[in-house]
Amino acid sequence: MDTSFLSELTSLLASSGLTVATAESCTGGSVAAALTHQAGASAFFRGAVVAYQNDIKKKLLSVSSTDIERYTAVCEPVALAMAEGVRRLLGADIGISTTGVAGPSGGSTEIPVGTVWIGWATADGSSAHCLQISGTRAEVIAEAGHQALLTIFDLCKNKLQSLITHK
Repeated sequence: MDTSFLSELTSLLASSGLTVATAESCTGGSVAAALTHQAGASAFFRGAVVAYQNDIKKKLLSVSSTDIERYTAVCEPVALAMAEGVRRLLGADIGISTTGVAGPSGGSTEIPVGTVWIGWATADGSSAHCLQISGTRAEVIAEAGHQALLTIFDLCKNKLQSLITHK
């Protein structure tokens, strides 16, 4: 992971006053690990839930059984529910989620290996986007984690910009 990017993200989060929580499946806690690797993370990082199994997604993050049964755990509704669930559970301003198929097995025709959904939720709304990442399992996990961190960065920049604009 690019340490200069992490340092910049940490500074942005600390100066913004925003707090973050992560709900991770396919990244296995790597987003939380990257955030807490930086000094000063306690100023903005609320915590993480590594919800690798579907029952944990349902119990801790309020993910709908219906969504998992209808779409699988690798879909937009689950990514959104995970992000909102961790935001509420841990009392954060921003909830970020990752759910996907890191490989090398587990994929299907509909959801191939390398499919990753990154979701986010704030008090103002939520969204998710799908990525198709190629590479080894480790490369998929690393890139998914990096993309989740970029999402946090963009959310903070946009939030700060809107605060400046509305002054």
